[in-house]
Amino acid sequence: MPEIQFPAALKAPEEGPAGYPVVMIRKTLDQLPDWRFPAGYGMRPMEPGDERLWEDIQRDAEPYFETQPGLFLEQFGSDPESAWQRVFLITDPRGCAVGTMGAWYDRVEGGPDIGRIHWVATRPAFRGLGLAKASLAAALRVLARHHDQAVLGTQTKRIAAISIYLEAGFRPLIKREADRAAWAGIVYQMGKPQHTDWINEAVLA
Repeated sequence: MPEIQFPAALKAPEEGPAGYPVVMIRKTLDQLPDWRFPAGYGMRPMEPGDERLWEDIQRDAEPYFETQPGLFLEQFGSDPESAWQRVFLITDPRGCAVGTMGAWYDRVEGGPDIGRIHWVATRPAFRGLGLAKASLAAALRVLARHHDQAVLGTQTKRIAAISIYLEAGFRPLIKREADRAAWAGIVYQMGKPQHTDWINEAVLA
């Protein structure tokens, strides 16, 4: 993928292998997208013993970072009971796991927990089938049973994923000028400079 080109008036923020980290938020969990799985595909909750399978999918899907053994336990081990209810495997018509989707949560001091879309991955051979959209919509329905809002973290080089999140109703969470510059670069990279409303609609934190 070509490097993001930033408008001349904005300074490019510092970035890692996958680009500059950005946060997105969906302020409500109503009017959710009605994206469905193609015939034969679906999503099931994780079960004890699936941890290595989850890590294998992450390893297969991730082009920027190395997936280390024990990542699942690192991310979800603090609340295993919730993990078996809120972390999912996407399955193909044979029942084989081809992706992951987490409908997780963040603790908020002095307030209710907020939902988090977490560790989204699809094996490369199964991309382009609408699985990311369908599993995201399903995860949002899970979050809506527990939370009023949802957040997610991603990076600026993951343009395809960001496009889906925007379409699903997530908007940029901007905390500093570097965030605004990063989003200007995303809009530019997407070839849609007219959509500055995505930045104008950003939630300021």
